[in-house]
Amino acid sequence: MNNRFKRVLALVSLGGMTFAMGLTGWACHPFAQNQPYVNFVDDIGQYAVQVGVDEAMATLNNQTLDAWMNDPLTTLYQNIWSGWIQYQYPQDPTYNKLLVN
Repeated sequence: MNNRFKRVLALVSLGGMTFAMGLTGWACHPFAQNQPYVNFVDDIGQYAVQVGVDEAMATLNNQTLDAWMNDPLTTLYQNIWSGWIQYQYPQDPTYNKLLVN
C-alpha cells in the first residue's frame, strides 16, 4: 500500500470511530471539559471530511465534476460536522465556557 492510501484509511477509521461512539451516546463527554479539546475534535473532523471528499472526487476521474462539486460538498459536510460538535458540546456565549461537562 502506498502512503496516501494508508493515511486515508487511518483518517477514515478515526472519523468512523468518533462518529460511531457519538451515536451510541457514550461519545467523549467525560473528557470534553475544555474548549481546546472540543476544537481538536472539530478540527479532526474537518480534515477527515476534506480528505474524504477529495479522495471520493478523485476516484470519479472527472475534472469538471470535481471542479463543480468538491468545494460545495466539502463545505456542506464540514458544516454538518461542526453543527453536530456544537450541538454535543454547547457553549455559553457570555462566558465562553462549555455548558456540558
